[in-house]
Amino acid sequence: MVAEQGGSESASVPFWRRGSSLVVVAIAIVWILQLAGSFWARYLEWDESVYFSQVAVGHIPVPLAAQRARMVALLTWPVGLVTDSVVVLRGFLLAVLSAVSLGVARRLDPIGPGVHLGLSLFFLSAVPAFYFTALSPNLWIAMIGLALVAIIAFPLANNRWDLVSIAALGGLAASLRPVDAAYLVGAVGAVMTLTPALRKVGRIAALGGGALAGVAIWLVDALSRFGSFDALLTDAGRQVNTQLGFRVAAYVGVLDGPLTGRDQNGISWIAVLPWMIILAAVAVAVIRRGGGPVSPVVPLAMTVGVAMSIHYVFFTQNMSTRFLLPAWALLSVGAIGAAVADSAGLRRWMVPVVVAFALAQATVFFPLASDEAGRRAEMEVLGTRLAVLADGRPCTVAAEFGAPQIGFASNCVSRRIIPDVGATFEALSAAPDSGPAYIVILGEPDETEALVGAFMPFEVSDGRVWSILEIPAR
Repeated sequence: MVAEQGGSESASVPFWRRGSSLVVVAIAIVWILQLAGSFWARYLEWDESVYFSQVAVGHIPVPLAAQRARMVALLTWPVGLVTDSVVVLRGFLLAVLSAVSLGVARRLDPIGPGVHLGLSLFFLSAVPAFYFTALSPNLWIAMIGLALVAIIAFPLANNRWDLVSIAALGGLAASLRPVDAAYLVGAVGAVMTLTPALRKVGRIAALGGGALAGVAIWLVDALSRFGSFDALLTDAGRQVNTQLGFRVAAYVGVLDGPLTGRDQNGISWIAVLPWMIILAAVAVAVIRRGGGPVSPVVPLAMTVGVAMSIHYVFFTQNMSTRFLLPAWALLSVGAIGAAVADSAGLRRWMVPVVVAFALAQATVFFPLASDEAGRRAEMEVLGTRLAVLADGRPCTVAAEFGAPQIGFASNCVSRRIIPDVGATFEALSAAPDSGPAYIVILGEPDETEALVGAFMPFEVSDGRVWSILEIPAR
């Protein structure tokens, strides 16, 4: 079926001549980027601190907000069971995601080399390459989406294993990120239903049943934390800022950083290059096809990719570059797979193209990794300082920024400063038998904050000063 796209590859073809061998080259370059970018020196980001605290041996779990899923933390349970080392965590994530990516690439082999070129360019783009060592569900959702596309567009002869795989992937997606899964499963189901060649009732049922099971797992966990739907929805309303808008330009601006929030430094055209290639591939595919027949893999990947961008582009003000990773992966594979549909002569220039692309993206990757490492190092240093002050006693930290990151490094219970320093001081002072507590703010305290107590200045790096207020054990 999908072999009509061109370049179908028989199992008898040596591995080094298959499209997936190109992905091996791309993954090897990702490893080089991560090692050269000193991933072991990059401390945990906010979300990573929350998730890793759930499983890291000897650490106090940070309460999960309504939109979070414990399944994300369980992905790293084998690491957390034996160590709290961030280096081991990142090495584990890099190895596992590399193996998963190669498995997806191998399943895409019969479709043709174009999809592997698209997958390789996605992996080597600065942001996806960075997230290969991040404890974040977004790249996992991208891999799940690609795996579903591969299984549905090019089924195995043994339909039973495909049904099991489809159900498992739908369930895993829903248990990791229910909102993303809704768009993923809805789009895949719609394309399968509307495309005669893909319309298999058993597969549609397996996908829907697996997704419902995953949502049930997520709900049981969420309700166990909040006790009721009302409490769950109330917390979700506080955490997620939903508002109709159109945020394409905003996302373009952050492709070279910051990883969260909005653009501060203008647009880097090298960072935008992957999306320019996707748009060019769409144009080439449309011109070449001329309305002729298209392999099911193309509309499937393209439709699902567009669907998975809708929520973040139109419906939420919370911004992070990782939110668009699933859409990015699927659009890259679909568009470039459609534009580069013929295998003849491609292999001679695909590797040089991938290497040249990687060199260009490295000029974005290294500053991005360096900036993130520097920003997060402050939180680790602050946490280490609090651990010294607490001297092994149970402790609490309330921070203006990076509360869970500081809490992980200090192994203190962490919370935000809400609504202000004065109210937080009163709440911490009134808490019984909880050991010393600390309030951490960026910069020197203002006049109102100075009245609360004597803050100690603490210089972290490059002259940046934080202030720490210690509340003695009650």
